[in-house]
Amino acid sequence: WIPPDAIMARSDHAKREQLLQNAVDANFTMLRIWGGGVYEADDFYETCDRLGLLVWQDFMFACHAYPDEDTAFQDKIRHEAETVIRRLRHHPSIVLWCGNNENLVAMAVWWNKDRLPFPNETLKLGGRHVFSDVLAKACLNLDTSRPYWPGSPAGGEDPNGETRGDCHWWHATMGADLVNRHRHEFYDTCRSRFVTEYGIVGPCHLESCCEFLRPEELDINHRAWKTHTNPYDDGTLAAAIRYHYAETEALDLESFIRYGQMFQAVMHGRTLESMRFRRDDAMDPCSGALIWMYNDCWGETGWTPIDYYRRRKPGYYWIRNAFAPVRAIVRRRDDQLVTRVVNDLLTHVTVNVLFGYIRVDGTESRIKTKACEVPANGMMEVERVDIAPDLDEQEWIYVCDCEGDGVASNPCSWNLVPYRQLAPVSGEISVEVRGSEIRLTSPVYRHGVRHHDAGKDLFSDNYFDLIPGITKVIQCVGDMPGELRFDALERI
Repeated sequence: WIPPDAIMARSDHAKREQLLQNAVDANFTMLRIWGGGVYEADDFYETCDRLGLLVWQDFMFACHAYPDEDTAFQDKIRHEAETVIRRLRHHPSIVLWCGNNENLVAMAVWWNKDRLPFPNETLKLGGRHVFSDVLAKACLNLDTSRPYWPGSPAGGEDPNGETRGDCHWWHATMGADLVNRHRHEFYDTCRSRFVTEYGIVGPCHLESCCEFLRPEELDINHRAWKTHTNPYDDGTLAAAIRYHYAETEALDLESFIRYGQMFQAVMHGRTLESMRFRRDDAMDPCSGALIWMYNDCWGETGWTPIDYYRRRKPGYYWIRNAFAPVRAIVRRRDDQLVTRVVNDLLTHVTVNVLFGYIRVDGTESRIKTKACEVPANGMMEVERVDIAPDLDEQEWIYVCDCEGDGVASNPCSWNLVPYRQLAPVSGEISVEVRGSEIRLTSPVYRHGVRHHDAGKDLFSDNYFDLIPGITKVIQCVGDMPGELRFDALERI
């Protein structure tokens, strides 16, 4: 969570309320108030209390050296921390106090690499005394009900190590290998026990772009467009579109936005599934993941699933599905595809699990089913299936799903090749309306199926995949459109 507006006076209760309700509707359980932002208004915490959202609260230190050898500075920080703790400690939503954002890893790597061992008692750079003593004692004296964590990330000799503490896993998005930036499979190399930052860049809706750009600036090569594109994109979007969907030279702006949004959506969904898949794993557990970042403070091609104008991007829905309380997930392990069911509920669930290969044209399947009882707040591995050498990877995908009492169908699929390499298919999307319920089916695999909603809160799900033989049921949560038209993403 960052401030919802770069101009703080425009950040009001209505904006915060809408964003927080959207987070709950997308099955979020925690937001981290980033140490480079602000201590939020009282209504933020009151709303989190009411909605049941957990808050990881950073103290306001981020990515900068602080003069912790200065006693006057220490006194000011002590006063600030004590004031904040007294003001906020009665909120049940706050579950953790955190000393800073990325300062510990900065001291260890960015500022002192090859100069001093970390930690070093003589080091007078970065604020180590503030984080290990001043803030820690303030929390100990005023709030013993919550843990104090020295920084995000922190843990072990390497503050950003993957096997102790939390981790900011920027190995893909900020890595030198362009291919790894747009392949969700790379995230299976993550070993972090709790990922408290990682992110994927994607464009906002054209309707939003028109609010911060003039008509002549609506061009990806225009200086204004580039100014409103996060610099960490660094060619990732164009490369991702070419890899997954189409040659970018053939795309108009609307198509570029749609393909770029679907890349971000798939990456958000599949990478979160990659980490959630490791829940309770005996050898390689992961207990949580927080995306950078949930909301934005200005109009841009950026990190968020909801843009500055509070329009939902496709990624919002893919995150919602990845965070479903009970979720069947498939990931690759060596030469096998492994299906697991994760259950975040506090009661066990009995579900019928579907898993196996199906042709993209819907003419043949090797689907199996198994009844499973998944423990409360736990995970169950259902099956390991070899990647069949006799199957044409362009004509088959792997699918898993689960249904049960109170558990709705929510398929998860695995493509053996990029989407643009799948065999071409054609088939009509059937739409049936029953009151506020909309039921969709397709005889063939269709990707990125959507009713163009311009980011409005119209449906419980949108921009989803349709699997042959599985009915997709969504709810209209806004005003039912006069003309209900769903179309799938096409390859060019």
